Order: sequence, then C-alpha cells, then structure tokens
Amino acid sequence: MRLAILLSCSVLCAGAAPQEAQPTGVRGIDPAQATMHRDPSEPGEAGRKVTGQVEQAEREWAAAVCRNDFVRLEQILAADLIYTHSTGLAEDKAQYLQALRSGRQKYDTIQFEEMNVRVRGKTAMVAAKVRMTGNTQGKPFDNMLRFLHVWKKNRGGWQLVGHQSARLPN
Repeated sequence: MRLAILLSCSVLCAGAAPQEAQPTGVRGIDPAQATMHRDPSEPGEAGRKVTGQVEQAEREWAAAVCRNDFVRLEQILAADLIYTHSTGLAEDKAQYLQALRSGRQKYDTIQFEEMNVRVRGKTAMVAAKVRMTGNTQGKPFDNMLRFLHVWKKNRGGWQLVGHQSARLPN
C-alpha cells in the first residue's frame, strides 16, 4: 500500500542540481527543465555527499543498462533484486539480466526529468520521473514513467534492491 501511495503522490521539488556529463544513452537532469529534491533529514555536507552518491548510482545504473554493461550491472544490482516493470512483470536479478542479454529487453535512452532522493541510514529511496526509449521483444517503446528505486549501501557502495515503475500518459 505504501508503495502505491509513494508512486501516486506528486513529487514536490525544490531547486535544481547542476548537470554532470552523462554517458551515452543517458540524459541527465537538466537544471533548466528538471527538478531535484534533496532529503532535508540529511543536513549539511555529509547529507549532500550521501545524496550525491545515490544520484550517481542512479546515473550509473541508467548508463550500464543502456550500454548493456553486464559487468557493471552485476555490481550495481543486488542479489535479492526485485525488478517490477510498468507492465506488471516482476523479475529477479537473474531474470532481468537474462532479458537484457537476450535482447528481449533493450533500453536506448533513459532521460531523468525529476529525481527525489531520501536517505535513511544505509537505505535510500529514489522517486523519479523518466523518459525511457528502447524495445521489448522487438516492439519499440517510448514511455514516460514514474519509478521508485530502493538502494542499500554495503562495502562496495550502493546497490539497487528494488525497482517499481508506473507508466504515465504521453
């Protein structure tokens, strides 16, 4: 229920973050067009640093998916990943990676338009609005989505443990 509420709530954002250079296939948050919200419960430089790490993890996930960088995806995706697509299909890590390896699922671009980061200790949630293009089973898609990512921090950095997306009207 909480997940449904989080996905249906509009994101209140304040201020824009500067855009960093983005890898091929990934369009980042353009300060002129997108909004950014940093977690007020993580004050000061330490909070900005942690939030920045999570934002970077998001960009690295998007870049690795668009490039089919399976070495990097193995590091980014947690062993207990639950990846639920906007179609309702839920996959674990092995199933998700197999769909990418086989070409059944292909992402060409992931363009972030909004990103709202909340960090609670070693867990972070990212609510984002993105435009994703690619193809599923050979059929092209160009979707506006809201997604919720759940990240956990371990010795190797931030790992994605949960993805839930909902398609928005175009």
